[in-house]
Amino acid sequence: NQYSQNTITNSKRPEFAQLSKPINSSRINRYKQELTSEQIDKFNQIAGNQLKQIGYEV
Repeated sequence: NQYSQNTITNSKRPEFAQLSKPINSSRINRYKQELTSEQIDKFNQIAGNQLKQIGYEV
């Protein structure tokens, strides 16, 4: 299938397990549960402008 053709999706590392599966809408905003507010703030400092440019709320 199209999801298993990428080499990174064939990795045995658990953090890549979902990459070989179709998009799952139940995982939207999961980062808010898994990251601390400090981690989210840091990410937004680094990538916030780019995220806004492509339509994400920051």
